[in-house]
Amino acid sequence: IMNQTFHGGGRLAVSMDGKDIAQGGPGSEVRLLTQRELRRGWGKKWQVDSTIRVDGSDQLSISKDGLRIAVMSSPEEGGIRLFNKNGSLIKTFTGLSHPPATVALSPDGKWIAAGSKSDADFIPKGFEDEGKQVMVWSMNGTLRHTFDSMSLVSGSPFSADGTSIALHD
Repeated sequence: IMNQTFHGGGRLAVSMDGKDIAQGGPGSEVRLLTQRELRRGWGKKWQVDSTIRVDGSDQLSISKDGLRIAVMSSPEEGGIRLFNKNGSLIKTFTGLSHPPATVALSPDGKWIAAGSKSDADFIPKGFEDEGKQVMVWSMNGTLRHTFDSMSLVSGSPFSADGTSIALHD
């Protein structure tokens, strides 16, 4: 077990094999780190592979193999952006009714899901579901499902085989 402190705050997403980490913060930077072997017998350390500049990068998800990173960006930048490990933009996913609040990649690498919520500070009684929405796209950008008045479950909402997704109202 490796113990290391990551400074700068923000969110961490760890690949399933534990060798890659994406660190996002409330600012505009996502750091992609890989575990590297030091000299033989000296242990391991985390090394920054690349840095992605994305406005509003505090929600992110890393693929099981650590090769793709989904990052929630500001509405002005287009919603959810998918990058490769080198920090190059692969695709942008748009269409949510309100700014994105959560993002998740399926373990099988076939799906990306994003949830939005109303940005209103006060929601009148009876209108609590206004603006809540979850969209699921295939990795090529084709919208597959839209769930209105629903939210993604925190953490890893997809089943291990990617055939089911956990939502709540």
